[in-house]
Amino acid sequence: MKFIFGCGGTGGHIYPALALAQEFASGGHKVLFIGNFDSMEERLVKREGYPFLPIQVRKLSRKLHPSLLAFPFFLAASVVKCVHYLKKHRPDGVICTGGYVSGPVAIAAVMLKIPLYFHESNSFPGITTRYLARRTTITFVCWDFAFKYLKGAPVRMSQIPLMPRKATQMEPEEKLEHFDRSKPIILITGGSQGSLKINEAIDRALDGMLERGWQLIWQTGKNGFQTYSSKHQDKHNVHIFAFSPSLPLFNKMADLAISR
Repeated sequence: MKFIFGCGGTGGHIYPALALAQEFASGGHKVLFIGNFDSMEERLVKREGYPFLPIQVRKLSRKLHPSLLAFPFFLAASVVKCVHYLKKHRPDGVICTGGYVSGPVAIAAVMLKIPLYFHESNSFPGITTRYLARRTTITFVCWDFAFKYLKGAPVRMSQIPLMPRKATQMEPEEKLEHFDRSKPIILITGGSQGSLKINEAIDRALDGMLERGWQLIWQTGKNGFQTYSSKHQDKHNVHIFAFSPSLPLFNKMADLAISR
């Protein structure tokens, strides 16, 4: 059988899809992905060796913003492209793991009457899941809290799929060879999008932490990376990054983790 996954935007949407894809592929099924061009999902999917079909869709702003004017055009163009991909590859099912990137994939599946499945890892389902769950064959959720937002949809309890543990190769700049392993290492992470409050707190406390001899591995997320990496680029014993597949190894290196 053949399955197409729609996912993207954050690691929380991408990794569950990759975990499911790996399980399906190990069972002899063919797997493809649809996601945004030149994105986190494109890099991670290609890293795992799966075919990737690009679209260009934008996130719906929750505030009045000029980007709202362009949103319908990007969405319509992405739906048209997804319809083309689904007609060409003729999957037996479409699986979406949430996030705005999966929206046009799900809409195209509904239009073509292809069995559609959602997997929602968040306790509070996103817009795509809330509005389209009723059109799915099954929507899998991981938290009882999610049920009240998906009334009338075919919902079943599930678990969050995890990628199997395997040896991870660090990128050369992430080996942190300048870190002194005899001194404490603190990992700070707010996820692939980052946490505004955590980033602001670490920004204020960074000099004092470094003076105490602490070493920091700081995941700012993509939204804060440019600001904090530029501001602290000359500081030693702090590694600032937006997102990295090496995060499991960073966890292993750290003496303490600050997360959410």
